[in-house]
Amino acid sequence: MKPKHQRLLKIARVAIWGLLLLCVFIMLGFSNERQKEMACINVDIRLKPEMEVLFTDWEDIAKIITEDGNVSSLQGKPLATFDVGKLESDLEGSPYIRNAEVYTQMDGVLSIEVEQRQPVFRVFRQNSTGYYVDKEGRKMPLSSKYTARVMVLRGAISEGYDGNDTIKSETLKQAFGLMMALNEEEFWRQQIDEVQVNLKGEFVLIPKVGDQRILLGTADKLEEKLHNLRLFYKHAMNRVGWSTYKVINLKYSGQVVCEK
Repeated sequence: MKPKHQRLLKIARVAIWGLLLLCVFIMLGFSNERQKEMACINVDIRLKPEMEVLFTDWEDIAKIITEDGNVSSLQGKPLATFDVGKLESDLEGSPYIRNAEVYTQMDGVLSIEVEQRQPVFRVFRQNSTGYYVDKEGRKMPLSSKYTARVMVLRGAISEGYDGNDTIKSETLKQAFGLMMALNEEEFWRQQIDEVQVNLKGEFVLIPKVGDQRILLGTADKLEEKLHNLRLFYKHAMNRVGWSTYKVINLKYSGQVVCEK
């Protein structure tokens, strides 16, 4: 009798769990049907980063997701009629938006979360329109709405921005690597204001303090060159003064050559 009793208890447990799962599925089904029938009562738009408005604001988002830029026109429409995939695609079509997530909530809210692209440096081109390059190495156009306070790249830059955000030239690829290295550390962000590039693809760093020109050369062995420059700043500059040298040359391996 004992084995039979245990079998019955086991069957009962399985049946109970089965009923519980069935109830959960039924409730989810009712919930989904209710959400499909529910009308939109509000549109919640959130921009990242939240600390400041950059190139895209609430009004820009509204113009992308509606024909008239008035999000109140979406209120009253069934949530099921919103093509969230298309809305995300439309938003990500903006050159200033990195990622967009659109979803509906059970309380009738259409939620839109937008992550804005973050520029690392700005490219100035002589007699031509410049552009930004973001953290992912993609070009983005200038904006009449917002000017980012980032490092500047000037000089022999032939590559422009024609709507295609892909970096093509080797010079700009090296510049991106250099700018990322400078932006990753607070020390360099405080020291370097501008980078110039010549026809040979050699870079010159322009510091915020003093009037030196720091000849970096190409971006090869970049980590070693920046390490040598940091040591020079730490052990020499405070001793001899920031205005003593006009040129600091890092082009030679393992050396820092200075000219007055």
